[in-house]
Amino acid sequence: MALFTAAALRPARLSGWCLAATLGTHALNAAYQASLPTAARDSQVTFVVVGIALTLFDLAAWFLGRWAAESSRRTRELVKTSEAMTAEAVAAERLRIARELHDIVAHAVTIMVLQTSGARRQLGRDPELVAAALASVESVGKQAMAELRRLLQVLRTVGSTDEEALETDMIAGLKDLDVLLSQTTAAGVSVDLSASGIEGRLPSSIELCVYRVVQEALTNVVRHAGPGAHADVVLAVADGTVTVEVSNDHAGSVSNVTRDLTSGYGLAGLHERIKLMGGEISTGPLDDGGYRVGVTLPAAIP
Repeated sequence: MALFTAAALRPARLSGWCLAATLGTHALNAAYQASLPTAARDSQVTFVVVGIALTLFDLAAWFLGRWAAESSRRTRELVKTSEAMTAEAVAAERLRIARELHDIVAHAVTIMVLQTSGARRQLGRDPELVAAALASVESVGKQAMAELRRLLQVLRTVGSTDEEALETDMIAGLKDLDVLLSQTTAAGVSVDLSASGIEGRLPSSIELCVYRVVQEALTNVVRHAGPGAHADVVLAVADGTVTVEVSNDHAGSVSNVTRDLTSGYGLAGLHERIKLMGGEISTGPLDDGGYRVGVTLPAAIP
């Protein structure tokens, strides 16, 4: 038991010395007993047999201890690996939720603040314009709440797939682009949409990614180019690839109330989202002072 405990709790080199000491002790004891004058010839054979048995028992105890130590080590490694995978999964899910919340809230807040600011300046001057702006704020707020409810429903529904979520309108997709464009137009930024090759339904994750790309790009146009700017949205599906391009001029007037609304995580989150989908993204200013966001995605889930 002492040899097994040493082999199980101590390194192989240290427990190996314990094994050698035990074998040596048993060998010396057997040799001493066999060399006694009173030992008979048949007793010497018994001493040899007992010595071999003790040697086998010693080796068995040591190897069993080493097996127990190795099993314990592997169990600890499996536990650590499982904990690390769980922590990584939790972190990835938190990052995904953070991206979705940012995209939903950032767009809605930007449009609502801009519309409210315009309505405040027109108080007492143009009641119809104020009423239209407030109606737009109400509509954007309701849509944001609907998206938040859909996001929470997806998160709380155990076992539902992305395709099932899209079928039940639980997540945003290409069908929601018209509403997104109308909200941007109501904020003072004109938008032209050009789409080709999207007759069939794309995978839900691809549709959501395309929607978020357009949403983030148009939100940035409203925020940094301002009312009076123009944006072009080009969406094309061909040869197993989805291409999204959003570009704008710099003809608008930037409002101070929206300039400070940026969180600093919009484009970073967009890059993370595109990378996870196996796509490519390029962003940068244009020569005329505008800005361009170009994304290429696989038309099927990677």
